[in-house]
Amino acid sequence: MKTALFALNIAVSIFLFAGFGVDVYFALTNGEPNKAWWWLLGIVFFAWEAVPFVGLALINCFLCTDIVTKIVLLIAALLITCGGSFILYDAFVTHLDAQSGIVCLFMPCFQCVVVVIALSLVLLIKAIRQTTPLHSK
Repeated sequence: MKTALFALNIAVSIFLFAGFGVDVYFALTNGEPNKAWWWLLGIVFFAWEAVPFVGLALINCFLCTDIVTKIVLLIAALLITCGGSFILYDAFVTHLDAQSGIVCLFMPCFQCVVVVIALSLVLLIKAIRQTTPLHSK
């Protein structure tokens, strides 16, 4: 049981780091990091893009104590990482346009919706487990 929780914890952490890494990669390769003004605005965007990943990491640290909640969190991490990577690739590689940068503004909003849904499911599972007595044979 402890080994499965540890493995799920590692998997969630890997997906969260990878997702934020992809966000930073696309920002650095499509921005203008050789100019000072870009870094001032870039720090704000990096913080905004980190919000859903930090949210899931906090839920992972403080609320997920059993295997079911870790699986819910792993699915949420997969959704925001793979979905975000696909959207960024589509915006900055497949369909590069002058408005592609606006994706960095709105994508964390959609990812935060996934985080709120995951938080709701984790809290619901914890509430059900606290109110339902365990059946023993």
